[in-house]
Amino acid sequence: RRIQQDLLPQSFPESAKIDIAAYSKPAKEVGGDYYDFYRFDDQKFAVVIGDVSGKGTSAAFHMAELKGIFQALIDLKLSPADFMVHVNNAVSNCLDKGLFITFAYILVDLEEMKITYARAGHCPILYYDHEKQQAEYFDDDGIGLGIIRSDKFRNLVDIRERSVSPDSILVLYTDGITEARSENGEEEYDYDRLAQVLEKNASADSRVISDGIFDDLKAFTRSDNYLDDSTLIVMKFRVST
Repeated sequence: RRIQQDLLPQSFPESAKIDIAAYSKPAKEVGGDYYDFYRFDDQKFAVVIGDVSGKGTSAAFHMAELKGIFQALIDLKLSPADFMVHVNNAVSNCLDKGLFITFAYILVDLEEMKITYARAGHCPILYYDHEKQQAEYFDDDGIGLGIIRSDKFRNLVDIRERSVSPDSILVLYTDGITEARSENGEEEYDYDRLAQVLEKNASADSRVISDGIFDDLKAFTRSDNYLDDSTLIVMKFRVST
């Protein structure tokens, strides 16, 4: 577990224009959730989040492979579409058939205050629009890595671009959060509740928002021992001072 935690980033891109917090909790000693950052320059960085099918040591092993794939390919400075295709090819060569990885890639441009993103079967990105005072989920498409193991995958890559405003918030997460069950097992935490908690805490900084979500999740499940790995990244855009 200590080795796996060391594979996750120990620091985040620093800028007066963005505030970042992240937290990952495996369901067992180790798990298959992964996130990472890569800084291209002072104004641009990439963030990825992934969830390997399965749990335990097997998922943790593939999580480590995914980190190696990310670090090898991000240095090539590919376009988002080419990056996703190359990641899928590499994952397809590593995973046994029947296994897959959900994945999301976000390129953040702080100079132009915009994001470019693509999703491969991962949970939809949650965005709090400060101007609308409302949280919403992006509606892009995509299929998990390793499911389509051919050139046809390129046709399924959906690249989107969106402007962001100061005090708006981007939330990336794994389904261990939205699919967490109540104490009696009858309800899921679900997407609506996550969006509501984000709206409730939107005036706070990213760490307080992250803590607020996990505190609410713990109150909902009445436990901090989750059945699935749970990972959360909160990025709050702000006015440069």
